[in-house]
Amino acid sequence: MSRHLYLLSRTSSEIICVGKVWSKSAGGPPAGVDIARSDEARALVVRAIVKFLATHAGERVEVVYGYDLQDDLGDLIEIGGDTARDVPLLEYVEGFDFE
Repeated sequence: MSRHLYLLSRTSSEIICVGKVWSKSAGGPPAGVDIARSDEARALVVRAIVKFLATHAGERVEVVYGYDLQDDLGDLIEIGGDTARDVPLLEYVEGFDFE
C-alpha cells in the first residue's frame, strides 16, 4: 500500500510532493519512500524540497498525506504540479544553489 506525502505551507498556500510512502501491509508502518524513478529526477525533487524548506524557514510547515488535502487542493499551488497555477520543478529551482 502506498500514499503520497507532501510538505505544506499554509502561509504561502504551497505544497510539494516528497514522494510515495509505502508499507509492507495495509495500515502498516512506513517501510520506505519512492521519490522518483531516475537519479536525475530524484536529484531535482530533492533540490526542490530543500529550496521549499529554506524558503519557508521560520514558518509552520506541515507533513501531510495527499488524501488529507482533498478539500484544499483547489486552493493550493503545487510545486511540480500540472495545473496552470502550479509551478514546474525546473522553474522552481532555477537559480537555487544546492550542493
